[in-house]
Amino acid sequence: AIDYLLVEQPALEPPLVEQPLVKEPVVEQPPTEQQPPVEETPLPQTVAESRVALVIGNSKYGESLLSTPEQDASDMTEILRSLGFYVIHKTNLTKPDMETVFADFIGLSQNKEIALFYFSGYGAQIRQKNYLIPVGGDIRTEGHVLYEGIKLVDILEQMQKDAGNRINLVI
Repeated sequence: AIDYLLVEQPALEPPLVEQPLVKEPVVEQPPTEQQPPVEETPLPQTVAESRVALVIGNSKYGESLLSTPEQDASDMTEILRSLGFYVIHKTNLTKPDMETVFADFIGLSQNKEIALFYFSGYGAQIRQKNYLIPVGGDIRTEGHVLYEGIKLVDILEQMQKDAGNRINLVI
């Protein structure tokens, strides 16, 4: 659960600094040859075209209900949208639902500036591997986690290899 999150976006314009009014002598420079302009990669039309996020909040784990993941996911969605992200926001997903929405997210996040995946819910670590736990599974043993859970490393690898983004974040 997130108790406090502060996301700051850098200012687009530098702050104004007062300069003393001192007249400097004007020195004329001889004309120079103009260099051809350097071709730059065009900026995207909108920020949302370059920033995508998948936000999942799983709370309803049978009798073991979690009180905050759905609200955490809603809060994160609101923050990310205010920062110009296109957000896919889902709650209480089963394993097949998580796999489907993640495949959709990977397809949508092709060659973006930033792709961000946020998950709030149960997780487990077994044999130095982390797993996200979907809702609706019957997990009673370590072996069940291996079968029912979704390996975090698989998500990271898909984001890194398949999407080709400049920055990938997982929270």
